[in-house]
Amino acid sequence: MRLDYFYNTEGENFRFYQIPALLLEEEEYRGISDTAKILYGVLLSRLALSRKNSWIEKDTGRLYITYNLKQLVEKLGRSDRTISKAMKQLSEVGLIEKKKRGQGKPDIIYVMNFTAVHKEGAKEVVPEEQMEQDYQDKLAYILMHPFRNWFNRKTPAVIGIALTVWAMFVCYYLTYYRNFHPDAEHGVAEWADVPKTAKRLYGKGEEPVTCLSKNITVNAKALPNMHILILGGSGDGKTTSLLILNILLANMTNIILDVKGDLLKNYGGYLKEKGIAVKSLNFKDMAQSDQYNPFRYIENYTDMVELITNIQTSVKPPDAQKGDPFWDDGVGLYLQSLFEYEWLQAKEENRVASMPGILELVNRETQKIDEDRNGRYRYSIAWLRCRWKSRKKDSPVSCYAIRRFFL
Repeated sequence: MRLDYFYNTEGENFRFYQIPALLLEEEEYRGISDTAKILYGVLLSRLALSRKNSWIEKDTGRLYITYNLKQLVEKLGRSDRTISKAMKQLSEVGLIEKKKRGQGKPDIIYVMNFTAVHKEGAKEVVPEEQMEQDYQDKLAYILMHPFRNWFNRKTPAVIGIALTVWAMFVCYYLTYYRNFHPDAEHGVAEWADVPKTAKRLYGKGEEPVTCLSKNITVNAKALPNMHILILGGSGDGKTTSLLILNILLANMTNIILDVKGDLLKNYGGYLKEKGIAVKSLNFKDMAQSDQYNPFRYIENYTDMVELITNIQTSVKPPDAQKGDPFWDDGVGLYLQSLFEYEWLQAKEENRVASMPGILELVNRETQKIDEDRNGRYRYSIAWLRCRWKSRKKDSPVSCYAIRRFFL
């Protein structure tokens, strides 16, 4: 069959599918098949029908087309598998996007506008701000589609460069930020460099610090522990050179053994001005000492038994010989009766139990009062027994006091 030539404008009477030149010339699109390129031209021509039928999203204003697989197979004369593969290639390079509608309806296809970055087959020159925005949009698009195949022929080179840079960074860090101690593996007799040592021990200086000297300040996290041993005779300045210096920092909680009481007298007011709570345990002058009432922390009988056990353990010498446990158990039961009696009696009297109340009960056992008719002394504890026996049976004090204390 011999075909004739075109004359004048006869060529304009025909309808064509246009394939953008960039699909044939641009490097990033050379990996897709010819069927995919032809398919993209067919989808582009479908946009005219979308404009005519007003297939436009109301909220975004984007044009979309509808094409089912059967229509594309009939139009291009390719198999279902070939058309599906071509659609997948176009989707992977970002030329189209598909949106499923379900209920047997054909998928919505968005044909992406390639002229946003290409113009007449060449890249459009855009301002730097626009280029930066394009990079951000591309990055956001990649993050929104992480499971797509973004691998191309430049990917191995980029991965190789990244691994090389990482290896160089690791080598640099291991070389310049580690102390290999060359020729000093077994130690040296040289003095440490004061500025370097001070910088290492000080750290960031955000945590509590301990001042050792004019040039050395140790961060609380710089060493495994902050134990310090000071050796020196009387009057050598152990307290003045180190202890007082760190008290004035007022940056941490301290427990100070002040035998003479001079530190509390000279620096207690200073610490209070800095907002530090100062507590003093003074065995010499109890009136000047802070006091502790363990009954404030007793909520149940278990707490009380634990307190009594701690008291017994603290007064028992560590090297004491172990004898018959009867005596230890007897002391424990005796203390438990005293503590329970004072604790429950204080509850009924709407007050807080105290250790002086315990001592008062102990003293009542040996305290004598007036003689009775038979000429015998009556002990104060007997009077207390008679007093509480007259209480109601449902009284918790009566129950526990009589059962544990008087019996």
